Amino acid sequence: MSELNWSKILGWDDAEIEELRITAFLYIREGKYEIAQSFCETLAVLNPSSSYDLATLGAIYLQLNNPVSALTYLDRAKVANPRSQTIQINRIKALLQLGYREEGLRLLSTFIPLCKDKFISSDAQALKIAYST
Repeated sequence: MSELNWSKILGWDDAEIEELRITAFLYIREGKYEIAQSFCETLAVLNPSSSYDLATLGAIYLQLNNPVSALTYLDRAKVANPRSQTIQINRIKALLQLGYREEGLRLLSTFIPLCKDKFISSDAQALKIAYST
């Protein structure tokens, strides 16, 4: 059985989906992750192949201290966008939160030299220091 196309069933186009995305983002900016989570879960159903929506939901789960769910959505996001450094660092964070210290540190050691984004790179360096001790 194929997946249902909920956007088509609801008669929604990109404008309605973008409104949901904007609303979720506004709640994220306010630190209201539980509310944003509902919007992002809806987006993950409406847009099951959107790496952005999946990665955002994964990041929200990290903020809510739910690394198992975070990893589930970040793995799906990685399939859709394997080169995203944001997805990669958040996956590493989820693995470290789950206690996979050796794997997380191994991934950090290969990730850090290749990371071009200074903000993400400094985050990765901080993780390496925090989990190396």
